[in-house]
Amino acid sequence: ATHMFMQFCDFDSVDKYGVSLELARLVSAKFLDRSAADLVDTDKLEKFFESDLYKQMKRSKMLYREKRFNVMLPAKDFTKNEALARELEKEGAKILVQGVMDCFFELDDKTLCIVDYKTDKVRAGRDEAARILADRYKDQLSYYKRACEIITGRSVSKLLIWSFALSDTVEIKI
Repeated sequence: ATHMFMQFCDFDSVDKYGVSLELARLVSAKFLDRSAADLVDTDKLEKFFESDLYKQMKRSKMLYREKRFNVMLPAKDFTKNEALARELEKEGAKILVQGVMDCFFELDDKTLCIVDYKTDKVRAGRDEAARILADRYKDQLSYYKRACEIITGRSVSKLLIWSFALSDTVEIKI
């Protein structure tokens, strides 16, 4: 439900009226039903909208949200079996990868930053939880990076998870 809020919310409306009124608007406009809205963690959302990451996103000259993509990627990149990878590379095999990037935006150096929202609750200290999330999602974000670079023709220099459980960013090392 928190992820659905992020999918449909209007950032300007949140800035002007706050998370609770934007949630009410989303229910009224039928983007969320009442039962889903009751599950939204407004405290965690407010922490996101107060974060340095959000401020950086809002300052950006280019901000895309919920960007759908379909790209062909080398099939060899989807196996850890080295012999199979070599064979797939020799054949030139490709796989259609489809997805939706939660957000990407332009950094001051004109490269791009991808942000993926996660609501996973990880039972560990902050550093260990960040490591677990980074390990869990590094492949997914690496595919997003490749797709983003293909569709924009620009370099992605930063991959971030916004963890609602941690109320903080987790960087995936490129």
